Amino acid sequence: MPVARLAFEGLSRRFDRLVVLDRVSGEVESGGLFAVRGPNGSGKSTLLRCLAGLLAPDRGRVVAEEDGRALANDERRRRVGLLAPDIALYDELSVSENLELVARLRGLPPTSGRAVAERLGLPPARPWRALSSGMRQRLRWAFAVLHRPRLLLLDEPFQ
Repeated sequence: MPVARLAFEGLSRRFDRLVVLDRVSGEVESGGLFAVRGPNGSGKSTLLRCLAGLLAPDRGRVVAEEDGRALANDERRRRVGLLAPDIALYDELSVSENLELVARLRGLPPTSGRAVAERLGLPPARPWRALSSGMRQRLRWAFAVLHRPRLLLLDEPFQ
């Protein structure tokens, strides 16, 4: 399996006048663990979104590599999975329909979510709105691992 590395140097991000990240740096490789701690509102989720390529930092840089080769931002997004508590899903769609939609958005075969749903014990025909909070979290896990990412970023994974 390829060795993946994600490093970030001097990341800063603000929202209007509110500074959320101020020159944050670190790195993690495949098989490693990098934990981010802090009180609510300290920028943990913002940092993870910047690392996943979903939010651009105002300053600093994110370097993603695979076997020593630098990855462009779109490649990084394909190789990183993000589990976040606020991932929006469609209430009226079933588990399998939500997974099919995410698979299509990721350029995967629409049926690729079936095995993940089965492995996580998700009821395929049940609508998102009818899932318990635990099952909703499992579906978020399914979204994060659907494309078999090299690196997995977990934002409040046990919520």
